[in-house]
Amino acid sequence: PRYNKNRNKKTRRGHTDSAVRKEHTMAIRRDRRKWFRKVLHIAVIAVCVSVLLSLTSAGVFFRCFFGRSELTAQTIELRYADIDRTAYPRQEVSFLSGKNRLRGYFYGTGEQGVVLIVHGMNGGADSHLPEILYFADHGWRVFAFDGTGVRDSEGSGTVSLSQLHNDTLAALEYLSQSEYRALPVVLY
Repeated sequence: PRYNKNRNKKTRRGHTDSAVRKEHTMAIRRDRRKWFRKVLHIAVIAVCVSVLLSLTSAGVFFRCFFGRSELTAQTIELRYADIDRTAYPRQEVSFLSGKNRLRGYFYGTGEQGVVLIVHGMNGGADSHLPEILYFADHGWRVFAFDGTGVRDSEGSGTVSLSQLHNDTLAALEYLSQSEYRALPVVLY
């Protein structure tokens, strides 16, 4: 028999029982370590693949939905070209947001304050034209702009909400240095 009740008694192979048990325990530990390493390698590979797939799908999503936005017949219902330009003249300006030059427009002659219209993702300065006309008719001066990568502004696309935030900050900075800096500003 391989194991005897007497611990230090020699077995047939010339090993003591405690040495055999120790060797057996070490073999089990080696096997567990190998198994743990394999599981760890598989987990690391799974996490890396998951991260790469997530980043790739997010990049595709943003390119598809937040690329350049051009003005088309299906984009908006009311355009500046469709209204009486003598009743609603606009002043075209440009300002920088990062490295991109953005196009902005002042509407109305009111002195109550300036309404800064931020169009959101994939919109443009004309996206809120009915609201612009309403504010202009009620004594407000209105400033609307095309964000980065939108219509008449530079840029490859509306990258993210943080880009829209940066564009809005650039528009506010432009207003603070313009001839209308003394008027209160309202965000819309």
